[in-house]
Formats: sequence, C-alpha cells, structure tokens
Amino acid sequence: VWSREEDMAHGRYHPITQCKMTGAFDANNNLVALHYRLSGQSILFSLRPEALQNGMDPAAFQGVAQSGEAAFGYSVPNLLVEHAMRNPHVPPGFWRGVNVNHNAIYMECFMDELAQAAGQDPLEFRRKLMGNHPKHLAVLNAVAEK
Repeated sequence: VWSREEDMAHGRYHPITQCKMTGAFDANNNLVALHYRLSGQSILFSLRPEALQNGMDPAAFQGVAQSGEAAFGYSVPNLLVEHAMRNPHVPPGFWRGVNVNHNAIYMECFMDELAQAAGQDPLEFRRKLMGNHPKHLAVLNAVAEK
C-alpha cells in the first residue's frame, strides 16, 4: 500500500473516461431500456494486453457488468453496456476503487435524472429496480435509514 504522495510519483493514473447514457420508459413511467456507453482508457491494455477478452477490458465494466464481483444492481429489461476503448498517452494504473468508482457515479447520477424525468422519488425509483437484487437493496435501505 502506497501513500498518496507515492501514488502520484509512480507514473500511473486513474483511467480517463466519460459516459453517454440513454434511458426509455413505457407508458407507466417504468424504466424499460438503458444504454450505457463508456468511452475511455483500458488499464489492462496498458499493463496486461493478454488479459483482454475479445479485444475488451473486463475491468472497465466493474459496477455495470451482468455478473461477477461488481455486478449491476438494477433490473432493466433491455440493457446495453458498451466500452469504446480510447487509450491516450497518459498511462493508467490500478488505483483505489478503479473503474467501479466512475461507473457508479455515472450510473447513480443518471438514476436521479431518470427518476426526475419519470416524476418519481429517487429512492423509490431505485428500490423498484433493485427488487431482484436483495444485497444491493439491503445496502440502499440501510443508507436510507441512516
């Protein structure tokens, strides 16, 4: 474990990313589609290109993956998650939290926007989408109670 000063001096940085998201509602304001397009660096491309899977970096999908340790915690009938890999000259590395940090920020900010567009309370909007994800729902409820 390195100090913040050591992290900054070692020459690898948090990956640069941006995200475009689109959602669609049915006639009852239920979220029925979500398109998540992440554009940014791949840490594995820089450090371990042999770890790419079909030309994609599985680590880029932390927090929005369909399964695994950092799986997506919402049920959306039509979900498309994409990563447009863009690797500038700034070398990325594994920092604290890595990809799940920015993916969570993108997703949760957009969930607030979707709830507002649907005219629903953001907490109840999320609870409805987490019905099939009891661990995620338990965390949300614990935070809401505090």
